Amino acid sequence: MKFRFIYILSLIGLVWFLSGCASSSAPTPAEGKKMNIVAAENFYGEVAKTVGGDKVNVRSILNERVMDPEDFSPTPQDAREVAGASIVIYNGIGYDAWMEKLLSASKENNHREIAVATDLLKLKKGDNPHVWYNLEMMPKLALSLADELAKMDPQNAQTYQQNAQNYVKKLDALIGKETALVQSAPIPIETTETIFEYMAKKLNLAVQTPGFAQAIFNGVDPTPEELISIEKNIKEKKIKLLIYNKNTKSQEVDRLTRLAKENGVPIVSVTEQKPANTTYISWMTDVLNKLEAALNGD
Repeated sequence: MKFRFIYILSLIGLVWFLSGCASSSAPTPAEGKKMNIVAAENFYGEVAKTVGGDKVNVRSILNERVMDPEDFSPTPQDAREVAGASIVIYNGIGYDAWMEKLLSASKENNHREIAVATDLLKLKKGDNPHVWYNLEMMPKLALSLADELAKMDPQNAQTYQQNAQNYVKKLDALIGKETALVQSAPIPIETTETIFEYMAKKLNLAVQTPGFAQAIFNGVDPTPEELISIEKNIKEKKIKLLIYNKNTKSQEVDRLTRLAKENGVPIVSVTEQKPANTTYISWMTDVLNKLEAALNGD
């Protein structure tokens, strides 16, 4: 009887121990070993590398050669890297649902997950997922990453915090450039997709036919009314500029860009992924420079 009682206590102790291990934070790195960080998108991977420096290995699954995140299919190698990562960063709210599936399959692995849209911006499914065009999001990610890395590797906490602060200062300059472009009164524009919505709102650029952009993003045909509206606004120059996603392949989008050229409406191209040989800051700076030129009629 006594033996049975001790045996039961031992089982309870083992269950408690295993439960504690399963719920603990990501393990600290071994001496001299780098932490592995996997980012779904390349711009999030850039932030991770900037904050982690030479203390981390970073891999971005989506790079400049992969331009359709919604339809992307991860490889077994992607799955292995996610399972073995200390930190996984992804967009969330359905934009990279494949990453959510990879994470669900590796729940037993003890890593930290950062879903940028939900964890840092408190957005929910159905909200616009293109949050990297909200420039104030990146400082949040940099500081959050520094905190997580500091918890996992306290010995180098000061390095992570300093790297994040240095990056935030550079982002502040970018945000200052954006703020200088904010229009005092709403400026009518058209967009061919919802990718630019956050920056458009910040700059006080009013999209005249938002239903068209939403339809293209959803992969459905715009309504006849939406087509008539956007064509009329272009032909009659009721808009200041047309913004389009270069990575979207659509006959309607191609036709509208041709129509804008024919009628002298400035066109500003944007991309969904960070182009090759650029940084997030240079990428967004280029977008802002093109916008400034278009708004000035250049």
